Amino acid sequence: MKSMTAYGRASLDTALGRWTVEISSVNRKTADIQISIPRHLLRLEFHLRKWLSAFVQRGQLTVRANLQKPVNMVLDADLSRLKKAKKTWDELARELGYDPKAAIDFKFLIEQILEVDEEQESLLETTLKEVAMHAVEEWQAMRIKEGTVLKEDLVKHLNAIQENLEKVRGLYPRATEEHRAKLKARIEEVSRDVASNEERIMREVVILAEKWDVSEEITRIHSHLEQLKTIFSETKSGIGRTIDFLIQELHREINTLGAKSSDLEMIRLALDMKGELEKIREQVQNIE
Repeated sequence: MKSMTAYGRASLDTALGRWTVEISSVNRKTADIQISIPRHLLRLEFHLRKWLSAFVQRGQLTVRANLQKPVNMVLDADLSRLKKAKKTWDELARELGYDPKAAIDFKFLIEQILEVDEEQESLLETTLKEVAMHAVEEWQAMRIKEGTVLKEDLVKHLNAIQENLEKVRGLYPRATEEHRAKLKARIEEVSRDVASNEERIMREVVILAEKWDVSEEITRIHSHLEQLKTIFSETKSGIGRTIDFLIQELHREINTLGAKSSDLEMIRLALDMKGELEKIREQVQNIE
């Protein structure tokens, strides 16, 4: 089980500068990868997205990749290009009525001279993948750690629902007897008034019996709980959508159980189960 909320970071020194990649993620029903990378390296965004998509089934990833070139790596040729670029942009700014000092900054100038050739781009791609995978490792480790905590909490709430369901199962025979006694009294009362309408009385008996019978709901709730426990024990990822579906089914069955019950204790237990289920629903939003 993996959480969709996590963070990972890694850096790597290369011949062309220091790569830093940060990955942060939050929950989302679908997969969404947002990448921030220097403009002169936009060609590498496609590769970065492709590598990361293999690790994401749902959730929003925000990825920041940056290549910092140390001052001692700036060559004489770079300095010459920087001076020439600054002069050209300063002149253009003045012609357009802008203050060069306010309009042209060092970061802007650096971006103008950072174009790379094919050999450099190949090296940047290789090193970017390496540092990105290190960031992924840290990010995945946090996801698993958070997922383990989530799992423990979910199992606790599931067990609480199971305990309440067993109490309902224990109360059901007594509630059935009470229903039967009420039904018998009602039949005797109706029989005195409409003794000749036996068919109508039998229809009322069947309708009331179906209305009070919650045995199917108990069975289905138990089945859904067992399915969830099985899913929680599995090691495969991407279980969030399946859990979402089962939570919806559980909610529907528990609602029906509460609505059909006339026993106050069974109604209280159904409400407690809904409370525990709501806690599960909130936590499940973070599971991939």
